[in-house]
Amino acid sequence: MAPVPKISAASLAEHREATRERILDAWGELLRRHGYEKITLAQVGAEAGIARTALYNYFADKEALLIAHTTRESATFVEMIRRELGGADSAAERLRRYIRLHLTDFAARPPIPGRDLMQVLAPEKYRELLSHTEMFEAPLREIIDAGAADGEFDTDDPAMTTALVLGCLFAERTPLSTGKHDLDKAVEHVTAFLFRALGCR
Repeated sequence: MAPVPKISAASLAEHREATRERILDAWGELLRRHGYEKITLAQVGAEAGIARTALYNYFADKEALLIAHTTRESATFVEMIRRELGGADSAAERLRRYIRLHLTDFAARPPIPGRDLMQVLAPEKYRELLSHTEMFEAPLREIIDAGAADGEFDTDDPAMTTALVLGCLFAERTPLSTGKHDLDKAVEHVTAFLFRALGCR
C-alpha cells in the first residue's frame, strides 16, 4: 500500500488542493499510457503516491476523474487562448490565431489508447464530458460577435456560426493527433475555408 503523505502545505485546504492536482496529473499520465478502460484506481493512487482508499476522498470513480481532468485541461487551454488573443487588433486576426492554437493543440495530443470514450461511458457521463467544449465556445463567440459587429464577418447568426466553426476545427482532431494530416497544411486549409465562409479576406 502506498504511504499516506504528510501534510506539508500551509493549510489543510492547500494540502487538499495540492493532492487533488497530483491525482489529476497521475490520471493524465496513466490515461496517455494505457487508455481509460485499463486504468484502475489502485494504479492512480500508486502513481500519485497516495493510498487507494484516500483517493475516494477526492474522486468517487474513474468517470469523475476523467471529467475533472478534462475540465482542468480545457480551462488551462482556454486561459492560454485568451492570453494569445490579447494582442490581436482585429476579429479576423483573433480568429486566425484561434484556429492555429486549436489545431496545434490537437496535433500535440496523441490519441488515447483503447476504444472511443463514447463506446465506454454511460450516455449521461459522455454528455457531461462533452460539456467542457462550452469553454472553447465562449472566446470564439466573442470573436464572431465582434467580427459581425465590425462588418469583418458576413453572418446574421453568430451562435450558429460559432458552432459551425467549432465543428470544422474538431473535424481535424483525429487526423492531426494521428499524424494523418500535416499541421501547417491543416491550418492553411481550414483558415482559408472558414475565412471564405465568413466572407473575410
